[in-house]
Amino acid sequence: MKKFLFIGASLVLAACEAATDGLEEATPLDMPVPQASVISQEIVLDGTTEFVPAETPESRANETELVHTDDLNTTIVEANPDNAAPELFGLSDENDFEAVSERQTVESDAERLAANRERYKLIEPTDIPQRPGQAGPNIVAYALATDNPLGEPLYKRFLLFMTSEKYVNTCGSYASPDLAQIAFLEAGGPEKDPLGIDPDGDGFACAWDPGAFRSVAGS
Repeated sequence: MKKFLFIGASLVLAACEAATDGLEEATPLDMPVPQASVISQEIVLDGTTEFVPAETPESRANETELVHTDDLNTTIVEANPDNAAPELFGLSDENDFEAVSERQTVESDAERLAANRERYKLIEPTDIPQRPGQAGPNIVAYALATDNPLGEPLYKRFLLFMTSEKYVNTCGSYASPDLAQIAFLEAGGPEKDPLGIDPDGDGFACAWDPGAFRSVAGS
């Protein structure tokens, strides 16, 4: 039994020595390994083989230091803290005191203010003009001709046949209170109210408020 074990161990050792000898012959340890920068790359184009030098960080930096792209008509510059600051277009520098002081002085500011005062014109209010072709009531003129507040009764109204439902429905038939006021004046208002849209008798139909026109004229 021991004899067979000895023979088996001898065969295993012999096989290991053969494998080691083959490896040393294939790649001896003293063979120099070429630098990565001189290793060639194989490129196959249209069935042909071409060898080109491998790209290195040094060559890539030299090629991309300044690249011009004709299609976009732009210039790409590599980021560098020594690069000059880019020009900004379309931004105002009015808040930059140094930039403004180079262009303006106290004297030039005074001249500009004086020129602006000469061009300033104060337009005084005038009478409300009549619009061409407008023969109906002018609610602006009516608002300025009255001074009673909204809801103060000035005219008598007969409310025997007036209901809140009728008032709401009639006022709702107009697109705006202005149109309701025009219809009210055309129908004989403010003295008369055949449409039933001024039940409180203040002269303003469907809660039309003359205050907006009065405030503009007062300012």
